[in-house]
Amino acid sequence: MQRELQIHVVDTALELNPADGKQTIRFRRQNGADVFRVRLYIEGPQLPYVKSVTYKLHSTFPRPVRRGPEL
Repeated sequence: MQRELQIHVVDTALELNPADGKQTIRFRRQNGADVFRVRLYIEGPQLPYVKSVTYKLHSTFPRPVRRGPEL
């Protein structure tokens, strides 16, 4: 039986600097292009029922289908 859960995906490029409490965007130059670190996570009232998450990234990414660890 498949259920639909009330959760949603959140993404952010911001990281909290523990030293001063400020948020910054993390990126670096790689092969002439800016590369950003983006974090994806899920949240919602039914989160305890999630066993794993599979992300489908753009086809230009290496390994565009990625599965997170079992929760």
